Amino acid sequence: MVTISIDDKLAKELEALAKDLGKSVDKLAGELIQGTLSDKKLEAKIARARADIAAGRVVGNEEMVAWLKSWGTKDETEPPPCE
Repeated sequence: MVTISIDDKLAKELEALAKDLGKSVDKLAGELIQGTLSDKKLEAKIARARADIAAGRVVGNEEMVAWLKSWGTKDETEPPPCE
């Protein structure tokens, strides 16, 4: 369990929205926090991917397609290295 402090204006907005949605304040706050955490995790993954691209840590399309086409065959190959 975690306890957080929020200002009165935000608390009133949260209470009003919870009432409109027919949810408890605790339930709604948990859902909102979970959604925000998921968004922030995605933003972090995108930032890491952009850094990889900028640093040249990528796999070419042809190499990736060839690897994917090998899946499930007797000649399945190892994943192509990032160059």
